[in-house]
Amino acid sequence: MKRHRPAATMLAAALTAAALWFSVARRRVPPRAPAPPAAGFFEDASDAAGVSFRHFRGRRSSLLPEDMGSGVCFVDVDGDGRDDLFFVDAVPLDPAKREGPAQNALYLNRGDGTFAAVPSSAVPAGPSTGMGCLFVDTQGRGRRDLLLTGYEGLRFHRALGGGRFSDATRESGLSDRRWSAGACAADYDGDGRLDVYVPRYVEFAADRVPLRAATERGGFSIPVALSPHAFPSVGGSLFRNEGGLRFQDVSSRAGARNASGKGLQCLFADFDQDGRPDLYVADDVTPDVLLRNRGDGTFADATNEAWLGDVKSSMGLALGDFDGDGDEDLAVSQWIAHEKSLYINLLAERRGKDKPGRRLHFADGNAAAGLGESTLDNVGWGIVFFDYDNDGRLDLMIANGSTFEDRDNTEKLVPQRLQLFHNEGDGTFRDVSDQAGPAFRTPLNARGLAVADYDGDGRLDAAVSVNGGKALLLRNTVKNGNHWLELSLQGAGANRDAVGARVVLTAGGVAQIRSVAAGGSYLSQNSFTVHFGLGKSARAERVEIRWPSGRRQVLTGVAADRRLTVAEPAR
Repeated sequence: MKRHRPAATMLAAALTAAALWFSVARRRVPPRAPAPPAAGFFEDASDAAGVSFRHFRGRRSSLLPEDMGSGVCFVDVDGDGRDDLFFVDAVPLDPAKREGPAQNALYLNRGDGTFAAVPSSAVPAGPSTGMGCLFVDTQGRGRRDLLLTGYEGLRFHRALGGGRFSDATRESGLSDRRWSAGACAADYDGDGRLDVYVPRYVEFAADRVPLRAATERGGFSIPVALSPHAFPSVGGSLFRNEGGLRFQDVSSRAGARNASGKGLQCLFADFDQDGRPDLYVADDVTPDVLLRNRGDGTFADATNEAWLGDVKSSMGLALGDFDGDGDEDLAVSQWIAHEKSLYINLLAERRGKDKPGRRLHFADGNAAAGLGESTLDNVGWGIVFFDYDNDGRLDLMIANGSTFEDRDNTEKLVPQRLQLFHNEGDGTFRDVSDQAGPAFRTPLNARGLAVADYDGDGRLDAAVSVNGGKALLLRNTVKNGNHWLELSLQGAGANRDAVGARVVLTAGGVAQIRSVAAGGSYLSQNSFTVHFGLGKSARAERVEIRWPSGRRQVLTGVAADRRLTVAEPAR
């Protein structure tokens, strides 16, 4: 169980970490003159691409589960090498307010910039009040199975190939009926198979909730039916992959239950670079938790020693080395009145001071990076690090949407705008939302966010799910002459998607790192394809891949502006 440090100690640690970061990180990031991108560099291509999904069939009942979802996944479902789109749906908890059953949507990528909608009868069904989606190849068959989360629990569908699925929830051991939120996957125990973690939110009983009674939260009056403070936590589950399409809940044995957390999203990442995936869980109204992988099948709670654990009502997670110092940082989206957190990994700065694999430290650098006041008035959900202008630096996008009811119509929520932040290359971000296009100037109740180069033009695009509204497919139209390189990694064992692989690319003398992750953002999933912006470099001098198995592979003189498939070498 976590113990919170005294405020003075936390403040001193934070100030020390911040000072250390500014003295070191600014020297590590090569200074580059910022080039403001052109206005309107994302266009809403939803209609032109054939994406017409609309979330939530019915009228809102003013109950918490309805307002929390849902997610979107960019993934190659049918194995043709192109990223398809999957949206999770939900319906009102009150049957009298439903206008039909929940209908998840699957759109198959035609390869010409458009998608073909799969008939609803062939789309895998999930919980009625759906939350998240996660596609992973659980058996190493070259087919990605589908895990769906929601208020009514879990649904697991086995991939049959060609975009077809069969419900295997009961036989898989994943038939848990507690309220499940996001999901993430990694081979935490090193046996070659992908395991799954599912955070859980709260124990909510719709038939025992006083609808209009209110509580105070952060100075706001919130109906009890919409306040996570009013309900007990449930604790998450770590499902170990036993092979043969069977999973076992080993949460308690592995030290990963997070019993007091009200979990919404999780992320596996090797923060300390010891070759083992650690686990971060974003918790609402309770402290986030960082679990360090011990390497013996168990986790140790490293939250406090890592200088984390603030209570900020966290929602979504993004992983990326935004400051270019060789370790991966973490961005966390949060509720209104909380500055969104930018946790700067101090592994590089403290190298030689801490034993590898023994210590982790982070500094909260959101205010210094320019993410303080600009994010304070929004409720953040989906969040992604991605290099949208291919300049070699990771930018940041946040999907915002209020949880406050419209005073004139309580069946509606107050919308907010999407935000896009350009990485200036000096440790700071600049808000370019106003210049990004009409979709960024139109208030929405966005939730899920995922990115992929769906049209194969070397520029990362975005999909946004909207609570109670029409989804967005945002096509990237930036034209600045910058080069790019995309890698599709194929693992040699059961982990065919190479989840957990780490790629270090050097172009123009500057190194960048990316990791292959399954899960993140908020209830959503980004493409498995690894994307690098190369700026004005027409080739990468060196690409080093550290596969999850521990093997290392080096490519040299790789030409830019193409997608390259790389297979893990045999022993």
